[in-house]
Parts: sequence; C-alpha cells; structure tokens
Amino acid sequence: MDRFGAVRPLQVGDDGQMQVALAPATANTIPGFPDAYFIGGAPALVLEPLPSDYQPFAPTYANLPSPGLP
Repeated sequence: MDRFGAVRPLQVGDDGQMQVALAPATANTIPGFPDAYFIGGAPALVLEPLPSDYQPFAPTYANLPSPGLP
C-alpha cells in the first residue's frame, strides 16, 4: 500500500521472497555533504492476510511501570 492507500499485489519470486521498490531519498541538505541523503522517499506498507486461527498475544509490560503509573 502506498501513502495514499492505493494497493497493488506483489508477486512472490521462485525463491519465496517479494521485492518492494522504494522511492529514493531526496533530502540532502547537510552542509558540506551533497551526496548524503538522510531522509528516505515515500513509504510503502506490506499488508499480509492473517491466518484464520490468529490470536494476538496478550500485552506485556516487562521492565515498564504498571499502566497508569509514571
């Protein structure tokens, strides 16, 4: 899915992987470094269907304060 919500299918290669083409970075305003691009281009989201028996894990708070406490 692109940043505007347009969805298009991705093909799975013979190796079982998908390739996602991303827009190049365009922000290169670091003085003295004209070839340094520090912010990427437009984002892309890969959406996959969940299995019919999917059950999310309960949230955990390991090493965090209890909810509602500072």
